[in-house]
Amino acid sequence: MLAKCMSPLASTLIRILKDQIHTLKKDNNTTVANYLNYAKSLVDSLIQFGAIMDDDEFISYVLDGLGLTYTLTSILIVL
Repeated sequence: MLAKCMSPLASTLIRILKDQIHTLKKDNNTTVANYLNYAKSLVDSLIQFGAIMDDDEFISYVLDGLGLTYTLTSILIVL
């Protein structure tokens, strides 16, 4: 019975967490380390609720949220 009651709540929280991951953005007042820790905490929370996200998808959202300067730097490093 408890599982049935928690299921809608868990589904809602999973949607919220995925939305937060999809819209990640590093602002000027946040260090890269803090931004990455925050992103990791979101995906860790997602996992705790039994949801998964593809690593490549997660990395893509994290890199996109860093902004153009960091994205260009990461592209140059990969090349």
